[in-house]
Amino acid sequence: MFMEVAPDMRVVTADKLELLGSPLLAEAVEGALMKKVGQTQVLADQLGILPTHQAIFLLKNCLSLPKLLYLLRTAECWQYPDALQKFDETIRSKAEQLTNVSMTNTVWEQAALPTRFGGLGLVKAADVALAAYASSLHGVADVVHSIVRSNSVQEKCTRLTEAWTSCYTADAPRTENRRFQSAWTAVQHTRTATRMLENADVITRARLLAASSSESRAWLAALPVSIFGNLLEDAHLRIAVARRLGAPVCQPHVCRCGSTVDSLGHHGLVCKLAKGRHGTHAVLNAATKEPSGLDRGDGKRPDGVTAFPWRNGKPLVWDVTVADTFAQTYIGHTSRVPGSAAEVRENQKLRKYDGLADRYVVQPLAFETTGTFGPLTKKFFKDLSRKICECSGNPRSGEFLRQRISTEIQRGSAVSVLGTFNEMRDNEDVFLAFRLADRE
Repeated sequence: MFMEVAPDMRVVTADKLELLGSPLLAEAVEGALMKKVGQTQVLADQLGILPTHQAIFLLKNCLSLPKLLYLLRTAECWQYPDALQKFDETIRSKAEQLTNVSMTNTVWEQAALPTRFGGLGLVKAADVALAAYASSLHGVADVVHSIVRSNSVQEKCTRLTEAWTSCYTADAPRTENRRFQSAWTAVQHTRTATRMLENADVITRARLLAASSSESRAWLAALPVSIFGNLLEDAHLRIAVARRLGAPVCQPHVCRCGSTVDSLGHHGLVCKLAKGRHGTHAVLNAATKEPSGLDRGDGKRPDGVTAFPWRNGKPLVWDVTVADTFAQTYIGHTSRVPGSAAEVRENQKLRKYDGLADRYVVQPLAFETTGTFGPLTKKFFKDLSRKICECSGNPRSGEFLRQRISTEIQRGSAVSVLGTFNEMRDNEDVFLAFRLADRE
């Protein structure tokens, strides 16, 4: 009878019923998930026309978890692990294709962590689905209860909390924090990162600790635009990702200096013939040439000096240095505390220019090849960022500077690794091989 009165009215079956893009009934959840998987595959296939750095940026910030998060928070997607697994495998496959880095289970486990835990930020939907829905339900429980006057929502919150506790064998977040998704996921990601550290060797532990520092991950948050200097070339991006995740960077070979280079390419970061060392130093140093009149007496001078007093009526002199996180000299320290190699270099610079301390503010600028800063360098950049923000009026100016420095360190390290191959024609062949592989 109703269809006779309104023949143009569309009848929606239970497995298609949605409100504001979210399924209303359980029968529609899996279909909605598979629809998202299909959309993601179509969009991800178009990323190949972009530079790799831009493609990975979009994959991380638009097409991975952000693409699915609304659905995860409004429907019980966590009860459909197979569909979530298909979504995650789509992201994994596309990340492997774009970066030209083999996403083995170990590598993907780290890549799927948030950047603050040392990953690439390609967080798995399967890992967050239950936390997303539980936090969403806890957030609206009081409002829903005031409207419907029923304890059903509170009971469901309790069941979800018990399900999460049973799944992850961990205590749920405190009651007042349960409406925040990050409170739930932080427990999961902390556990994963801790387990990886416990099972790591010395080299891997130093890499994981360095990858978790705020400075080493800054390049992943930088807008990859060439005019800003933040766009890494495809070959450089591939090496930066591989080094961060501990994946093979190259085939073992003999360096131009005669030393053996392993698959991780660490030798390139300490080789005296490495091409990236001087370029990185030049970019990190704001001065074009060393200042005259500051000779210590042995011909050695700092990298720069300010024209006006910096603090207490004294001009600032600075000296830039980049230490290799994995060098044998420092690996014992960096495998325990991130930034330890940079801290050692800072102390060496202070002793080196001790004779200038009575007339100048001596500031060592020490970085590591993984992107971490030394403690004195961190403090200096905090002060410098505050001054830049005051002058520019942009509260993010300091962060932009840190992102640019982080990007340059990654670029310089990649050039150093590539520089271990033979010069001239052999080196050109290597670059060509990288280019062809990146386009496939």
